[in-house]
Amino acid sequence: MIRVNVTRKSCVYTLCATRPCHRGTCVAQSPSKFTCHCPEGYRGRHCETTLAIYREDVGLSFSSLFAICICFMALLECSSIPDRHSSNDDFALSSSHLRSTMSLFKLIPGLK
Repeated sequence: MIRVNVTRKSCVYTLCATRPCHRGTCVAQSPSKFTCHCPEGYRGRHCETTLAIYREDVGLSFSSLFAICICFMALLECSSIPDRHSSNDDFALSSSHLRSTMSLFKLIPGLK
């Protein structure tokens, strides 16, 4: 559609004026034809399909690693609470798995 404005200059309106490309750039080929140039991560005639983008730097952030370490330290601390029902003076672990694992190690004489 061609319109003449007040200054007698004509403007050609294309389908790109309706913004058909959702996330991309509309390129007019004629007043009735256009193509969409989609950015990375989008595809489709109107850039309507989102793609999963693989990045090599995907990993745990520093704060995630820090939180995991804190949880692990809390777990170790909670599992090493002395067993109050123990008959001996040695340090007894409340977890049977840790108790059996720790029994493999002997206490160094002179250290308590």
